[in-house]
Amino acid sequence: MTTEEPNSALQLILEQIAGLTDTLAKQEARYYKEMAAMRKDFEERLNIVTQLARTLLKATFAKTKEEPAPEDTLNGKKKDLLLFLTKLRYKLKGNADRFPTKESQLIYAHSRLEHDLATLIDPLIGKDIVTVDQLI
Repeated sequence: MTTEEPNSALQLILEQIAGLTDTLAKQEARYYKEMAAMRKDFEERLNIVTQLARTLLKATFAKTKEEPAPEDTLNGKKKDLLLFLTKLRYKLKGNADRFPTKESQLIYAHSRLEHDLATLIDPLIGKDIVTVDQLI
């Protein structure tokens, strides 16, 4: 065996190592590039989702402009009843987000009744009358 044979074998091994090192460096560069692209895509999607969530939160907790309350309260005069009921319905419908449950609607409607009417209705609330429609 000549001294050139081990040198050429060694040279071949060194060239293969250099080739593998170069291949590895290229793969790492490609992976870092792909990871950077994936991270950018993730951050863009996260920003979109975050903005949507903020918009939904604002919409969820935003209240409508408060409609005016029905003129004063219902005093028991028959001539005022129809107008009062119409205004009450508009108020409850126009501000549905302020009165989200049947109970909250009933409580508001009851609060608009004056003394004698309220006293007459009080025993029925929660038993026979559980919605505004039943009160009306």
